[in-house]
Amino acid sequence: DTLSRAVISVAHEHKANVGVPGTQSGIGNTFGWANVNYRNQFGHLPHSEQAHLFAVNPGGNTFFPGNKRTSASERDQVFANTPVDSIITPFEAGWGMQGNAKYKSPYLNHVAYMEAIYQRLAHDQPKVMVVGNGGLYSIAEINESLKRDFDLILVEGTGRFADAAAVIIKHIDKIEIPNDPQKISEQVIALLRKILPADIAKEFFKKDFGSEHQTDNEDYQVFRTFFWNFLKLAKAKQRNIQTTSLEQLEQTLDKYLSK
Repeated sequence: DTLSRAVISVAHEHKANVGVPGTQSGIGNTFGWANVNYRNQFGHLPHSEQAHLFAVNPGGNTFFPGNKRTSASERDQVFANTPVDSIITPFEAGWGMQGNAKYKSPYLNHVAYMEAIYQRLAHDQPKVMVVGNGGLYSIAEINESLKRDFDLILVEGTGRFADAAAVIIKHIDKIEIPNDPQKISEQVIALLRKILPADIAKEFFKKDFGSEHQTDNEDYQVFRTFFWNFLKLAKAKQRNIQTTSLEQLEQTLDKYLSK
């Protein structure tokens, strides 16, 4: 995978800590395999001369022997650990929650706990969040990171939130942020339809944002609220956010960490 290879390559050069998705689903699988390959190649080096991949996982959705927290979770929402060092938080993820219930998802507490750990580990060091693709809970993580003054690199060409947000960031000065989060839809939909590739826009609208200015779909409404919060943070922290492509990610990340 291009994204994981770029991140690990730069992390090795800078001996960086890398927080990755911690369960074996989606991109967590990719980073897990990438870490196995990395350790096979560089595991003989002293620890101080290696990149270090780790994860912070919600205890209620992470399988390991003796973990009783998973008993309340749906079986299809419990995943094995990614093969990296892991920190377990005392929360369930609530990934299966629907509609307005997502506002009270325990995963939001997990995110705050996780980002506090990242902030402490990165004290007095460069700290950046690399975003590829992403849905609702990715925005929750991104917003918490921005509140803690992490920088953000949005990787275009990876789909969904990353591509939509990259377009928005490039036109952020033209965006008027209303007091009602549901009223942001007209500007966002018009801008994305104009600039995003049709297939990427279609996926983002279908899975995340909705394609109509007004919607009764609670999942879309919740997403728009999280997206609205991102826009407010992005307006205030434009200098913290940059965009790049998959092809340029390694160079962008290396340049950032070399500052």
